[in-house]
Amino acid sequence: MFLNILVATDGSPSAQRALEYAVDLARAGNAKLTVMTVAPPASFYVALAGISSDTMQGEIDTWAGRTLDEAVDAVPEEVIAHRVQGAGHPGPVIVRELKRGDYDLVVLGSRG
Repeated sequence: MFLNILVATDGSPSAQRALEYAVDLARAGNAKLTVMTVAPPASFYVALAGISSDTMQGEIDTWAGRTLDEAVDAVPEEVIAHRVQGAGHPGPVIVRELKRGDYDLVVLGSRG
């Protein structure tokens, strides 16, 4: 039985399916669910397009917040859901959260 579940989402269709699956698992086991989104760092190439890296990072952070809001809003009221918004390269950030949060299970989407 899983009591503490982490699901990471980027808003993609596969991540949405992962969220639905994690919600089902949390509901069945009366588990705590943590929904996480990671804002990746802005590419150095944005300067070539005439955009400052600070402006681009602000847009990425806004996207991550909106994506996290949409995911948490999709969780039914009977499931306890917490939210975490990370920043950096998604893989290492998710692993740090896994270690920090003492999770029983992580649910991720697949892209192929």
